[in-house]
Formats: sequence, structure tokens, C-alpha cells
Amino acid sequence: MEPRKAIHAGNIMKAQAPYGLTTLTYDERNLPLAMTTGGVTSTTTNYRYSDGGQRYWKKTDGNAGEYYALDGAVKVGVFSDAGALKH
Repeated sequence: MEPRKAIHAGNIMKAQAPYGLTTLTYDERNLPLAMTTGGVTSTTTNYRYSDGGQRYWKKTDGNAGEYYALDGAVKVGVFSDAGALKH
């Protein structure tokens, strides 16, 4: 998957206050791969998706990533990168 930074299929690339999104990057399915918020300090959140387009992983900057246990479209659990049950 090659991330894209150009506007494609109506995706937003920035959103001013109150959202403060400075950069959004999408995959070829138009699902967000990364979102960066600006301000005094910036924060980037990265995402990964299944072949069916369901988000199964999220990581924000230096925090541990989160894996989502899914039962169809229903999230039934959240695990850390290390495998610990978060909720």
C-alpha cells in the first residue's frame, strides 16, 4: 500500500479548529492511515485495517499500540502490543 497525500475522492487533508488536523494520509481504499494534530506539540495517530476495511490497530506517538479483537463488525476486546487485555 502506497500512502497518498493528495486530495482523492473527497478526503479532507486538513481541518482547522476545533479539530486541528494538520495532516491526513490515506491508503488506496481511502481509509486514514495517519492523522496529525498541530498546535504547540503535534500528535500523530497511525491506523491499520483488515482486508475488509475494519480497523484492527491504532497507535498514537510514543504510546503502546492497541489491537482490536473483532467478532464480525463488533469490537469485543482491546489488547496492547504486548498482548495484555486493556478492556
